[in-house]
Amino acid sequence: MPRYDFKCKKCQKIKVDVILPITHVETDRPKCCGEISSVHISVPPMVHWVDPMIEPFRAIATKDRPVITTAKQNREYMARHDLVDANEVVGKPPSKAEQMQYHNDVVLPSIKNVSATDRQLDDMKKAGIKDPLTQLQE
Repeated sequence: MPRYDFKCKKCQKIKVDVILPITHVETDRPKCCGEISSVHISVPPMVHWVDPMIEPFRAIATKDRPVITTAKQNREYMARHDLVDANEVVGKPPSKAEQMQYHNDVVLPSIKNVSATDRQLDDMKKAGIKDPLTQLQE
């Protein structure tokens, strides 16, 4: 439920943080000096934004090696020394199609290159050794 401030038209007394439903009617407003008070628009409280704290660390990219304690300090340090945060380089994740393309072009050929040949598989079977790729799939 929203909070309202009301001001008496006669005595100028202000009632702060009166809780009324959004659908209130004029008769729901508080009375003062025998009359219904008017809505008083007050200045909102000052909002003080605090830069989020990060785990303090010592920057190692320069000789001065300052201790950085806030995200703002880190951004300024990075900009001052023309550095780039690795988290900002990553970009958007690959799409499902790009992942499948990578799987087909890189992953499957890599597996094939390290997989045992049919002859090696027969020798392993005779020795009682299971195929490592088959074990991974189980």
